[in-house]
Amino acid sequence: QTMSCDSSSSSWPSISSSATPKEGEGSAPASTKLLLTVDDVIQEIGFGRFQFLIVLVSFACCFCGGVSLSVAAVFVPTLQCEWKLSDTEVAIIPLVYYIGAVVSSIILAFIGDRIGRKKVLFISFLLLVVFGVLAGIPVSDQRAIGYPWLLACQFVLGGAFSA
Repeated sequence: QTMSCDSSSSSWPSISSSATPKEGEGSAPASTKLLLTVDDVIQEIGFGRFQFLIVLVSFACCFCGGVSLSVAAVFVPTLQCEWKLSDTEVAIIPLVYYIGAVVSSIILAFIGDRIGRKKVLFISFLLLVVFGVLAGIPVSDQRAIGYPWLLACQFVLGGAFSA
């Protein structure tokens, strides 16, 4: 079996093999093409240092996103008492996170196609770290300043997590 790219039909790699018809199957073409599966490609490429690095960075991004939501769940009741937030204002905090994720996933897909997905992932990871820290820094004890700051940080965190 050999791997080949047939440019006339599609850009997907395929495996060419000579197939002889078995008895009772009728006539079959001299050459059949089977598409490669993800397992075939992973077996061919292997799992090396680069793949390990991608898994590690993906885990770190998921961890940062999970921690930011978990921490928000812990400190939101305190903020509700301190800043006298209504239940609606409390519910808006995770909502803004997910709105940021939806909006930026569309935008980051186009940016990733233009400048490269590795760069977008790296920038997103940096945004997760920076805005994760900034969301935890008390900017002000006053609700008028602190609440919009928290929402802005949650929006950016959601957007960075979506990459």
